[in-house]
Amino acid sequence: MSSKRAKSWNAAASRSRHAWTSRSASRIGAVIARYQSEVDIGLQLVLRAVLAGHRGDRTTLTEAWSVLSEPGGEQHTARLHGLAATFCSLLEEDRPRARADLAAALEAERATPTTYHLTGRLGLSLLLRAVDGDLTRAEYDTAVADPAAGLRWDHHFALLASAVLAGAAGEHDVAVQVAESAEVGLLYPMARHLGLRLVSEAAARDGWGDPEAWLRAAEHHFHDAGVPAVAGACRAQLRLMGVRLTQRRSGVDEVPDELRLAGVTVREYEVLRLLGARLANNEIAAQLHLSRRTVEKHMSSLLTKTGLTNRLALGKLATEHTDQCRARERPSGGTP
Repeated sequence: MSSKRAKSWNAAASRSRHAWTSRSASRIGAVIARYQSEVDIGLQLVLRAVLAGHRGDRTTLTEAWSVLSEPGGEQHTARLHGLAATFCSLLEEDRPRARADLAAALEAERATPTTYHLTGRLGLSLLLRAVDGDLTRAEYDTAVADPAAGLRWDHHFALLASAVLAGAAGEHDVAVQVAESAEVGLLYPMARHLGLRLVSEAAARDGWGDPEAWLRAAEHHFHDAGVPAVAGACRAQLRLMGVRLTQRRSGVDEVPDELRLAGVTVREYEVLRLLGARLANNEIAAQLHLSRRTVEKHMSSLLTKTGLTNRLALGKLATEHTDQCRARERPSGGTP
């Protein structure tokens, strides 16, 4: 073969290899792109399911799950059960279903090991088991020794579980300290108040902490969030504890949180605001179309609920709240 012909043949072979390489790369790229697209779609559906679960939206959760349940979606099963369905069941106040969802999540995690740890095993499962009385301290210690147990979401529920265990063991001071340290959950308001609702049940049963205040906070949150099942369960638990509850009425949102959580009613707050305007009892009675005796009863109730000792201190509190209301109502950048 001549040198010229050899060079021509080598050039053609090189072009052929380049073309084959390009076609192979294109096919591999297409496969990778298709796989990445499937992964992205799967993660989007998981996110949709989790968000729905955390809103108590069972319909949307089920729709997303139906797609992820198709062959190839096994990798998402633990998250769907543990992070989405369990939470949704708790927002529906269906504790048996929540426990079943957690059991399914843990089984899926064992069958398909994953580096994604927020499936409930290191957090919510511990709290539910502690509240139901079927978690030992040794089991708890083994679980939280897992390096992944430090993730904030799980750590919040694990701390509450530890508080429940301490309370059941009679270590009431320790239980309160641990429960208060669970403020790591403040980033997750829904989870934080769901934790308060659950831990209050154990605190009331075992005689530690401040279950009334925790339940009031949880009831207020879930009422405003439009989750009636949990709000109703909080009110039912308060009644079981002997706490007298007033019917919700219009204007409740105007009552400052700290007073509402102390049990101050809309009418009592109206009395307090007029006291802040330095009106006497008979003037307050005339303004609200009440008898003077009824106003006196409201004053007495306000003293009890706020923990203040006399009308002078109550008047100071009323003035502070009146000033705060005026500051909120003042236009931004305006002058007095």
